[in-house]
Amino acid sequence: AEIGRRLDQLVLPDPRHTLPGGMPPMVTNPDAGRMYQPGVRLLDGALYVVWGCDPEVGDRSVTIDPEVWERVRLSVYHLAREAAEDAQKAADHG
Repeated sequence: AEIGRRLDQLVLPDPRHTLPGGMPPMVTNPDAGRMYQPGVRLLDGALYVVWGCDPEVGDRSVTIDPEVWERVRLSVYHLAREAAEDAQKAADHG
């Protein structure tokens, strides 16, 4: 019980604040008057960062290094996510 309480108190660093290659932890979209934070997920050895807006268009100060990051369609991300979820389910039942 004591170990469980200690584990519940642990706070992991937010991975959005340490992304390499100019990937920002937050962007503003002056056209929409909103601020956005990305979703970050490691899938099959690839790190995906998903935005609710285009960070390079919405925030003109953002410079994302194309040597570090590759832009992919959301459909590619969702296929990778579904494959990872299916693999996890198979491992859980295997």
